[in-house]
Amino acid sequence: MRIIPLFSFVVLLVVSVSCSDPVSKYVSEDLKGFSETIIQLDEETNNPQLSKLIKEPPKFIFLETTENSLIAKIDKVIVYGELIFILDSFIAESVLVFDIGGKFIQKLSSKGEGPGQYQKPLDIFIENDQVWMIDNGREIKVFDLKGMLIDNYKLDAFSALKFQKYNDSDFFAFVSGDMEDNLIVADNNLNRIHSYFPYVDREIDMIILNSMFKSYDSGDIIYRRNYNDTLYSIKKDGIIRPYKFINYGNLGIDYQSFLNLKSSDSQNTSSNKYAHTSVYSENLRNEVLAFSYNSEFWISIFDKKNENSILFRYSNYQNDLTFENDFNIIGNTANDFIFQLSPQSIKISQEKILSNSFEGFSPEFFQKIKQLSQDDNPILMLVQFDLSPS
Repeated sequence: MRIIPLFSFVVLLVVSVSCSDPVSKYVSEDLKGFSETIIQLDEETNNPQLSKLIKEPPKFIFLETTENSLIAKIDKVIVYGELIFILDSFIAESVLVFDIGGKFIQKLSSKGEGPGQYQKPLDIFIENDQVWMIDNGREIKVFDLKGMLIDNYKLDAFSALKFQKYNDSDFFAFVSGDMEDNLIVADNNLNRIHSYFPYVDREIDMIILNSMFKSYDSGDIIYRRNYNDTLYSIKKDGIIRPYKFINYGNLGIDYQSFLNLKSSDSQNTSSNKYAHTSVYSENLRNEVLAFSYNSEFWISIFDKKNENSILFRYSNYQNDLTFENDFNIIGNTANDFIFQLSPQSIKISQEKILSNSFEGFSPEFFQKIKQLSQDDNPILMLVQFDLSPS
């Protein structure tokens, strides 16, 4: 993978017209800082090992398991100072709070219909020691870090599934739950200002529900649309701008082909005929891209510090540290990517882990592995990729 700043207006114009959804007139033509990630399958690395992709040992957080802290599925994880917030939207329907060592502190408020409670938390973000939550698609609730309700807002003009807010700005960005446009920018009073990306086919567009994330570099809100190889940034002024182009070459789907897709064959088409972005995540140190092509998943990692990159098939990837090969990023910090480890898989590989000669594992880590139960909460593994030469 290569990251190339695009300064030629001609090249940028071709990219933005041929590879992007038609969007409203409010999309800025300011292309400053817009870059291109070029994917070339012939640059594939065979049999990459996790231990060779990092220089520092991973950090492990064993989330405490109690009757009140059971996690069925992690839909979002936010590390905020010395606290960890876990969103389990559709099973536990709760936000659970742990300290940085994994000790359970509390649930953020509780599920119910009473004052200060919530029905179904769909997304959260944290700003200025306040936890913002979309509840059931129609309300925004604001809590302090201890779970006390601070404010409550109704979403009357639209419903929402995901959201973000530019730091200390007057603008929100929502992934809409309605049947019209996917992205909505609203003011502090939750009035719609701009709408973008009208749905072509609801089923196709919603195969993957993409969360927005905030760039650690600029603070911009980064948005990605399904079957679209251009990422967008929402700036402090509420205007959307092109941010990054994922260039799959002749493997990518063009917009006209996307329009001709049918819901019944969209998944088959996306995994066989076209390269299709599954995950894009970045922090101050790395960019990680996961995409599918020809019924296989591929991973591309770019190290911003030394501008080195690696591209490999998921099926060839070897986690030689914990022996769980699920390359599923569930969150990040400024420098680390957060992976979820299954206690069941760890127990299966326990003997391999205990005999691992990797120097970064502490005696405490081995002790916790021995004490682990298959019914315990998931384990968080924080990884910082470093592709500098050995």
